[in-house]
Amino acid sequence: MAASLRVIVVLVTYYYLNLTGISVGAAALPIPPGAFALRADGTGGLIIDSGTTITSLVDVAYKRVRAAVRSLVKLPVTDGSNATGLDLCFALPSSSAPPATLPSMTLHFGGGADMVLPVENYMILDGGMWCLAMRSQTDGELSTLGNYQQQNLHILYDVQKETLSFAPANFYLKTQQITPSSVRLRALVLAPMAAFLVWILLLLPYVAISSTASHGVRLELTHADDRSGYVGAERVRRAADRSHRRVNGFLGAIEGPSSTARLGSDGAGAGGAEASVHASTATYLVDIAIGTPPLPLTAVLDTGSDLIWTQCDAPCRRCFPQPAPLYAPARSATYANVSCRSPMCQALQSPWSRCSPPDTGCAYYFSYGDGTSTDGVLATETFTLGSDTAVRGVAFGCGTENLGSTDNSSGLVGMGRGPLALVSQLGVTRFSYCFTPFNATAASPLFLGSSARLSSAAKTTPFVPSPSGGARRRSSYYYLSLEGITVGDTLLPIDPAVFRLTPMGDGGVIIDSGTTFTALEERAFVALARALASRVRLPLASGAHLGLSLCFAAASPEAVEVPRLVLHFDGADMELRRESYVVEDRSAGVACLGMVSARGMSVLGSMQQQNTHILYDLERGILSFEPANCGEL
Repeated sequence: MAASLRVIVVLVTYYYLNLTGISVGAAALPIPPGAFALRADGTGGLIIDSGTTITSLVDVAYKRVRAAVRSLVKLPVTDGSNATGLDLCFALPSSSAPPATLPSMTLHFGGGADMVLPVENYMILDGGMWCLAMRSQTDGELSTLGNYQQQNLHILYDVQKETLSFAPANFYLKTQQITPSSVRLRALVLAPMAAFLVWILLLLPYVAISSTASHGVRLELTHADDRSGYVGAERVRRAADRSHRRVNGFLGAIEGPSSTARLGSDGAGAGGAEASVHASTATYLVDIAIGTPPLPLTAVLDTGSDLIWTQCDAPCRRCFPQPAPLYAPARSATYANVSCRSPMCQALQSPWSRCSPPDTGCAYYFSYGDGTSTDGVLATETFTLGSDTAVRGVAFGCGTENLGSTDNSSGLVGMGRGPLALVSQLGVTRFSYCFTPFNATAASPLFLGSSARLSSAAKTTPFVPSPSGGARRRSSYYYLSLEGITVGDTLLPIDPAVFRLTPMGDGGVIIDSGTTFTALEERAFVALARALASRVRLPLASGAHLGLSLCFAAASPEAVEVPRLVLHFDGADMELRRESYVVEDRSAGVACLGMVSARGMSVLGSMQQQNTHILYDLERGILSFEPANCGEL
């Protein structure tokens, strides 16, 4: 009997608004009427987006806004581009000095709806600087209304009526009750889509909203070391090295390509395009298929990045070895290049994308902290997930010049928070996974859409919003609010600021699929190591051969007794079982703490997540988790 195949047709995911003008105070800015117009060919326009922090305006409009703010602020201008990534900043007399008084800014939408932005919605304080929290969209004609400008506004999307409504609200003053009678909702009509719907279906099949959310998909994840045959101490050593490199990659993340990888725990590093590349940071692999007819391929699953990419024979100028045949676009009936003017190309943002006239396609370059990089063109293709779900029009990177190694895979599937991530393109509002134990060979399940669900007993903690500024934007990462750590019955004396994410993107705690051993900011790691050393009544031993710093000598490492360990998140406690934070090397007679120290940030790794079913609810902005036997789900 032939199995049925679900084919998902992709449609439009962007919410376009009809912005007609901008005022600062009572003065309407001299912005050309067509600056924000959505054209018949699909270029231009303005979208409202939850994943973009700082509003971007087409350059002609941004220059008018910048000039208006510059003329009103009677403070010296200072260069804040390196510290904030913003173009217009003013020097305050002192870091505690209140900023100057400015009028509100008003966005005028079609239908007579005005969105009034108070000064705190378009200016941002950073130390001794006060900056305009907007930027110029110089790489395309699409403007984006970001979430910084939407703060303290209650925004309602009525998809059936094709309207967007909004009202002021103060979500920080819990004692103030906002009732329907105290505010007046203002509705504005979404820009009509009928005029270019056919064009989008024919020429822009890369933007996606799909029925994946309704029927759900289950995929199987395998550990990279299983396929490579690593076991015992070598598997632990690789995990520690992978964790150090992964965290160093996070710390070195910048908004643009990097030619130099950060140093790993062994002090070696990769620099420049021709340098040697160290071991991959790949942890979990997923089997999918690409093209028509479908070509099976294995890719790294990565919750810490967005782009989906695979090596391409188009032809491939430089490709690392992979177990499966290279994907050849010419042999697929559903491959299509993405235009430089498309929203998906613009979602890459400069300098990840490289476009210059004439428009021959959206070229990209992407690099990772372990030295892996991919260079090619953005395209769309049909991806097959599992045995019965084909998704048309998924945007992906077709890499023809690739450096590094991804551990028996041909590329990567990004699952981060950005628009190019798989979950964003599928339109699913939630996904979950359950990692089997570190040394197990059983596959780990990944659920997309409605198949991702937990019991009512699951614990829940909110995601921390992505940083609002800084030269190193990390909007792809899933940040959590870690408030403390308990060992035994003692809450460790760790300053909560150690785990805090700053508006400039420093610090914070990330939950990640690609980091094996949890990395704690060094002050927190030292406090934890001291607490464990004082409670485990065994001699200390060297763990240098494993890449770990805290180890105990024991004739039977599996019998080492360790105290209770609890991670306190905002609203939820995660208690780690012994096997989730102790690793053993029986041949050397040691039991070690399966965590590492990091400078500047912390990462919750996959070992500490093992046998815990973890659900990412993207719609509600929360992470839920509960204990589970992952091998039986």
